[in-house]
Parts: sequence; C-alpha cells; structure tokens
Amino acid sequence: MVGVERFELPTLWSQTRCATRLRYTPSVSANGEIHVSSGARNSKSAKPCESPLPGKKRRVGPPCGSPTRFDNFGWGVGVQDSALDPAATTEFLRPSSCRNRGSRIDTVRNIFDILRMVSEPRMRTPLSVTVVLLPESSIMSLASTLDPMRAANRVAPEPIFSWKIVSPDGLPVALTCGVEIAVDGSFADVVSGDVLLVIAGFNQDRYGDRAFIGKLTKVSRHFAMVAGIESGCWLLARSGLLDGSAATAHWEELEDFAVAFPTLDVRADRFVTSGRFWTSGGASPTFDMMLHLIRERFGSAIALDVASVFVYDVTHAATDAQPLVSLGRLGEERPELARAIGLMERTIDRPLTIGALSRRLGMSTRKLEMLFARDLEISPGRYYLRLRLSAAQRMVRDTRLSMREVALRCGFDSLSAFSRSFRNHFGASPLNFRSETGGRRPA
Repeated sequence: MVGVERFELPTLWSQTRCATRLRYTPSVSANGEIHVSSGARNSKSAKPCESPLPGKKRRVGPPCGSPTRFDNFGWGVGVQDSALDPAATTEFLRPSSCRNRGSRIDTVRNIFDILRMVSEPRMRTPLSVTVVLLPESSIMSLASTLDPMRAANRVAPEPIFSWKIVSPDGLPVALTCGVEIAVDGSFADVVSGDVLLVIAGFNQDRYGDRAFIGKLTKVSRHFAMVAGIESGCWLLARSGLLDGSAATAHWEELEDFAVAFPTLDVRADRFVTSGRFWTSGGASPTFDMMLHLIRERFGSAIALDVASVFVYDVTHAATDAQPLVSLGRLGEERPELARAIGLMERTIDRPLTIGALSRRLGMSTRKLEMLFARDLEISPGRYYLRLRLSAAQRMVRDTRLSMREVALRCGFDSLSAFSRSFRNHFGASPLNFRSETGGRRPA
C-alpha cells in the first residue's frame, strides 16, 4: 500500500479550528484511505471555518462537520512540509471560550495523531507500471515514458516506480528507428497493476488485433490508470475504454481519429486526462504527461527535480495545443512570425490569400514578406504552400485516403493542380510516391 507523504496543511488546520467544538475521529478504510469525520448532526447548517495558521493568509475551509478525506494511494498530493510542535499546537487550540475542556483535549490528540501518522516517513510500495510496447513505435515515445520514472527513482528518497515492458507476443519489439527492444514478457500474461501504458506507432491496427483488444478490455479493469501513448489512443478507443470520454491523438491523425470515434470528445491538446484514462499526442507530450503523473502522485518538488535532470525548462500544460510546426524559441523571439505560421497551420484546408492573411494578422503585406524573408529566407506564399504539401505528403504516405480527399484536405480544389504541385515539390506524382513508399510505411 502506498503511503501518503504529503497533504494540504491549511485544509487540515481549518478542521482543527473546529476541533474545539466538534469531535473529529480518524479511521482507515479497507483500501487505505484516511477519513476524519465529526459528530455534527447537520453539516449543512455548519459554518465554514478559517485557517488559523500563524503568519498565513486566512482561507476558508470546508464546512464544520463535513468529512475530510486523504487518499492513501496518493492521488491528491501536492503539499508543503511543515515542522509540527505538539505543545504549540495544543496551546494554540485552547481558546478561552471553549466550554468542554475534556472533549477539546481528546480532539486535539486525535487530530495530532493524524498529522503524525501522515507526516512520519514510512516504507512506500513503488507504483507498479506495465508498459505495453507495439512494433513500429517511436523510440522517443518509449524514452519519454521510461526515463521520467527512472529519474524519479533517482531523485526520490526511495524508489517510487517499478515497471516492466511487455509486447503482444512476448518477443523483442522493433521500433521505427530499427532498434530492437527486449521485453519482460507477453501482454497475455499481464494480470493487474497500478498503471497501464500502451505505446503504439505505425500500423497499430495490424499489431493490435482482435485478441489484443479483448485482452486490453479485460485487463484494464485491474489498473487504476490506463494511458494510450501516441497511436496507443486508437487501441484504447477500439476497445471501447474511451467511450464518452475526452481524448487526444497525434496531430497528424487527429481528424481521422475524431471521424473514426464520433462518440469521443476529441481535443487537439498535448495530452488529456479523463478520469482514469489518459491519452497523449506524441513523444514530447508524453514527457509532459509523465511529469504530470509524478506531480499528481508524489508532489511538485519531485516533478521539478525530474524535469531538471533532463534540463527541461518549458513544462507544458495538458491543454496546450499540439503545434503543426514546433517553433521552439522562435515563438518568443519572433512572436509576429509565430502568429503568422500559426494562422497558416489552422487554414491549410482553406488557404487564405497573402493579403487576407496580412489583414487577419493586423499588419501590411510588405511587413509580412519582410518577416519571412529575414527569419526564414522564403516568401510567405512559398512557405504556406510548403506547409500544405508537407501535410499532403504525410497523408499520401501514411493513410489510405483517396488522392481527391488528400487534395481537398490540403486546400487544393483541383486534383490536377494538386498533382502538379506535388510532383514539382517531391519529384514524383502522389500515386507514384505512395507506390514507392509502400503506403502507411513510417518515415
């Protein structure tokens, strides 16, 4: 059982303010949760209480008589450490207006027992993580999954993660870069755990067959959290686990994912947490998702230390959008250019004229041309066309969409105009390019 290491002290102190009037009794449930309940008969009529922490800003706590819950699994962590002085605590909780001194002392002891029980160091069972790795996955997605856990074990006082890697058939997994990853066993032998992470890449429908989907549906009931990483979201959706939930996918597949699963709330976010089902849109968002997992379970300090191990300065929120073009420092150093590229990304299927683009951005056409010439050494029109053709190349190579559908999605009204532009840019017609690359083959 994983012990609670941290909790929000002001919330508990707000209960101790009421402890002089209401008797709070701690209890531990079968699943290891600590509960504190009072003897109030009607909690709805009780008034909110405030934190009496010396030197701290007063804040409103929960109503007197309402139960206070501390999750022993660690789902609601994020606390500050604080030195506790039993004598000072007891003395502070002795207002002269208290009438029932005996009840007050017993209550103070109960509250302090909880403080001591939660704050004392104890042996922690590491979070048990099963990583399901499918062939043709990205080595970056795998590294973004494993290395944050490794670093967390390094910076924490004791190991907080344990993990194993399994494949659909128990055999080593070949990644898109050609590297083979040894695994610890077969997914068929997985029974239960704390966290299940499914990593997939190209051709997930080939490697995640009907037997795999059935196993995923069955075994997911025995995990507290299940996540689909990159194309792993497709497997979770095909198994029905995401029905009615919010989810994301890699930006290249986002539209197809939304069409394939209309009951889902598909978002263009970096990663999405929807109850116990999480999804991430790529390698970098997966790193952010793992930092979020560490922060939620073990506190912000450990998450910050893990980010520092990798010199990772910019931690993204889950709701940050996935960019078509990763701008890096350009977004900070050239914000006007970044806005222009962002607008081009959003209008690939409905391209604007350069004049209309300039007006939407609130600048002259001349200034827009100067920005692209100075920083990218290309005209805005040619850059816009290159964005559209790059999107078309991915669709031709990695999907089974018809050429007419690809042309429409990339802003070409005429199939002949699309084929001509594609041939001029890539040296082959769309049909020949698909034939040469084999279709749906990774880059």
